[in-house]
Amino acid sequence: MSLKEKAIAVYRKEEEECKEKEQQEIKEFAEAAAKEFERCFREKPDEIIPEDDWSCVIECDGLRFKAKRDTCRGSRFYLGLVCSECNRYFETEVMSLEHLGFLLSRKPLCQNCAYKISRRREIIKKLEEVLVLIKEE
Repeated sequence: MSLKEKAIAVYRKEEEECKEKEQQEIKEFAEAAAKEFERCFREKPDEIIPEDDWSCVIECDGLRFKAKRDTCRGSRFYLGLVCSECNRYFETEVMSLEHLGFLLSRKPLCQNCAYKISRRREIIKKLEEVLVLIKEE
């Protein structure tokens, strides 16, 4: 075997080992995220879809979560929602079962639409104050 052939063979073997190690890390993270999900939300996931060694998708009871690795806490969970105003998909972090209940009991609003609605309320409040002043005169 020539030097070139040896070098290529060693490179391919190393590349294969790296891919196997990466696949193992992806699988391990997805399993750990599923256990943490079950502990946090008291429900076993219906499906776990590994993405990479930093994130996976967890489906449970018709809801879709993204689990992202957090070096301090293990995993952070983000609930996928569709904004009730603009119909865009967005994700919002979910901290607990109670927080999930809070999010599910409200109309889902993306940050952009929530800001617009907040600005409208502020403007309406100012206009109402002006009307009160005009009526007093």
